[in-house]
Amino acid sequence: SAQGRGPARLLDYQTITSTAMAIADADGLDAVSMRAIAAKLGRAPMSLYRHVGNREDLTELMYDASLGELNLATVSDFGWRNSLADLARDLRRLYHRHPWISRLGQRPTLGPNSIRLLEHSLACVDDLGLSIDSMRDMVETTLQFTRGFVGEELAESESQARSGIDAA
Repeated sequence: SAQGRGPARLLDYQTITSTAMAIADADGLDAVSMRAIAAKLGRAPMSLYRHVGNREDLTELMYDASLGELNLATVSDFGWRNSLADLARDLRRLYHRHPWISRLGQRPTLGPNSIRLLEHSLACVDDLGLSIDSMRDMVETTLQFTRGFVGEELAESESQARSGIDAA
């Protein structure tokens, strides 16, 4: 009987994206390259380009996939403040789980999870009778504050790890 390595693992953009995310989680965003992903998947780097056009497309896929981890099932029954606070806490946990995403998401994206996040965040303030622009302002202020706050937390952690000096 011939022994082979089994069926070849299918290559698609989800596999490439999840592999890139694992590399970023382990070694940071700068470690993510088509060559690194291909090596991890046992493929030639050029084979990835059939599914992902370039690194910018890949990082956009990574960002959108990470947003898919947010718990956006329901809006709080306890008012808009609680709904936005729940979203901010969930985003904070996500940024700590994947610190590299704080470097992404600067340009508008239309990925399914980005749209889901937008729809959910607008639903948090939907009952306030505000214009869409005012709703976006409230939501974006919350999301950007969270991003900035976590950025400071991550920078502090990184500084402590680099210097060996903790807050105490």
